[in-house]
Amino acid sequence: MFSLNRINLHSLRIGFWNANGIRRQLQEVKEFVSDHDLDLFLIQETFLQPGQKSQITNFTLYKNDRVNTNARHIQGGTCIYVKNALTHHQIPTPTLNSSEATMINLKLTNTSSIVLISYYSHPRRFTQIDDLEKLAKIHNNVIFAGDFNATHTSWNNVKSNYKGITLNKFINKKNYTIIAAASATRIDYRATARHNVLDFAIFKNIPFPATATVLHELSSDHLPCILDIETNIKSQSTSNLFVTNWDDYNYNLQHTNLNPINIKNEEDADKAIENFTKDMYAALNNSSSHKYLTKRGRLSNNIKTLIKNKNYIRRLWQRTRDPALKTEFKKLESKIKIRVMDYKNSMWEKHIDALTENQTAFWKEVKRLKNTKNSLPPSDWTTTTWQ
Repeated sequence: MFSLNRINLHSLRIGFWNANGIRRQLQEVKEFVSDHDLDLFLIQETFLQPGQKSQITNFTLYKNDRVNTNARHIQGGTCIYVKNALTHHQIPTPTLNSSEATMINLKLTNTSSIVLISYYSHPRRFTQIDDLEKLAKIHNNVIFAGDFNATHTSWNNVKSNYKGITLNKFINKKNYTIIAAASATRIDYRATARHNVLDFAIFKNIPFPATATVLHELSSDHLPCILDIETNIKSQSTSNLFVTNWDDYNYNLQHTNLNPINIKNEEDADKAIENFTKDMYAALNNSSSHKYLTKRGRLSNNIKTLIKNKNYIRRLWQRTRDPALKTEFKKLESKIKIRVMDYKNSMWEKHIDALTENQTAFWKEVKRLKNTKNSLPPSDWTTTTWQ
């Protein structure tokens, strides 16, 4: 549990979303993460394979892919994007029966942390309570966020299904808390179908106030949600970095007199320590510089306008069910996909052209591409296998 009397209030912003395949819309996802200043993004149904990465600048990706050699198409999978400035580590996911999950431990203070779980429950499997019990035992303070594929009036659905009734009983029994948006998170494109709140968060021993908001953005049958939590977490600004040239630092130290002289009493010793510290910091500052980070690969204004129009048309269709609006929405979705691909190719060509003018930069890029870094999995790593 947390010591609330030491809280220095700060907002932690967590996005969660069923992507229905992330690679085809990664550029749009990058824009979303940047525009909404997310600290973490928990994604379900990534449709990624082992070895496939979908990186976001200044974030670390942790993922579990669904392993099913008999499937015709790649499906499932969960992941978490974590801002690099946050102190965290991945923790192993136990074997699950009807769910998928990716988990991290996020440090809040020197003595407290929480576990965040990107969670997905298979819609046609009804034993998720066993999985939730197993995952909840991992830590005293847990946040589940994702697609539970369960409806109940308690989290703003019109009707309750079997999974929702079972889940609601479990939550009440354990005294957990549900944080759900007021409007639907999954849009069913069948004209007579009902929209539902399937994506929400479950808190175990989380004492902080929180709200969930649905956004009509991104391209999936699920809408992204943002969870705003007031916490004591302080994330380091990632707009600039303090970069040190350690060769210069070593040179500066060698040309600095760090040997104290004429120490005769305690006052002299304190003065010598003060001078030593000043000299060390001076050498560090003289060997370092601020490197300001830029947001690379931002989409053009024309593409952003198309995306806004697409989201607007989708909202209109959701209210009216006009077939013409659905057709227009699908056309815009296809158009955006082509424009984003053309934009990425254009940016890559410009990048390559710039490299050809600088041999050093060119070979650095070659080395980077040949030596892709992979995040090491946690100890006792296991991956859910689907039959």
